Amino acid sequence: MLFKGNSGKQLPAWLADKEPKGFPFNRDEPDVDDFPGSEQVEDLWRWVGGLPVNRDSETPIATLRERAARLEKQALKGEPSQYRSPALRGQTRFRFADAPEPVFRWGLGIAEFAFEVSQCGADSDLEQHLTPGRTVVARVGQIVVLMNEHGRLAVVEILDVQHEQTQGPYVAPHVTFSWRVVETS
Repeated sequence: MLFKGNSGKQLPAWLADKEPKGFPFNRDEPDVDDFPGSEQVEDLWRWVGGLPVNRDSETPIATLRERAARLEKQALKGEPSQYRSPALRGQTRFRFADAPEPVFRWGLGIAEFAFEVSQCGADSDLEQHLTPGRTVVARVGQIVVLMNEHGRLAVVEILDVQHEQTQGPYVAPHVTFSWRVVETS
């Protein structure tokens, strides 16, 4: 039962004998620091969630915010829109290990490109098995020209490559690159 404009918490006769849980939303005029709403809503949510009225074991708001931020970041990792851009020119730091697939896409329609990244470096034994013309082992500072299935070209410049670091503070692997779809050739 929510009480608003009912400081005495009066119940209708047909409900009085049931003694329902009540939450007052009345403002105490003499107390200027008492603004009804947030505390009552918190009490209401605790009651709906089956949590005790006693808040001795309550999780601090700062901890809840940290958890919520961590959950939101985790949810964003699986969001495909985080790994594409409709722009014909741009720059990104692509954390490919976090992505659902290690592919960053940009452009739309006949000007759409896909840039796949792997952790295979130039010193890998797998390099000898790569098909020429299909893959490139790019290094920082190099420029790569891509052609999509529609014959459009894009220029990609590798700005930074970060390998995964597990010693000391963890650093996720990523590649920073810029792209530009060629308007005319």
